[in-house]
Amino acid sequence: YEHLHGDDKLMDPNVITVDDMASGIEDEAQAKALPDGYVRNDDGSITALLAYPVGDGPRQLQLKRLSGRTMVAVLNAKGEGDRAEKMVVGALGLVGPKADRFIADLDAADFISLSEAAASFLPSGRKTGPSSSPA
Repeated sequence: YEHLHGDDKLMDPNVITVDDMASGIEDEAQAKALPDGYVRNDDGSITALLAYPVGDGPRQLQLKRLSGRTMVAVLNAKGEGDRAEKMVVGALGLVGPKADRFIADLDAADFISLSEAAASFLPSGRKTGPSSSPA
C-alpha cells in the first residue's frame, strides 16, 4: 500500500482518495435522487418501500452500502440484468437460495426501483460492466 500514500496520486479516475472524499465527491451519492418512497438514512443506508411486497414479507427493506465482495460479483456478472440483481441482493444482504427466491418473486417495478437505489451507492460514471477500453 506504500505507493498509495503521499504525493503520488493514482491516475485511475475510479479511485476515490481521502482528499477527494473531503472535497465532497462522496457526497455525490447522497445527492442522487431516489425512487418515490425511498429514504437515505444518516448511516448511508436506504430504506426502501416496496409497492408490491414479496409474499407476506415486509413492505420496507433496508439497502446497505455495497461491499467489495458485492462489487466483485457485480463486475463479474455477464449482463446488465445480472449486474442489477447482484447489486440488489448484495445491498439487501441476501445470498444463495433466499436471494434467488426473493428475486423470482419480486415485482418488476420494485426490482427497477431497488436496482436504481442500489446503483446510487456508486459514484457517477462508474461502470459496472466490462471495460470499453481497447485491449
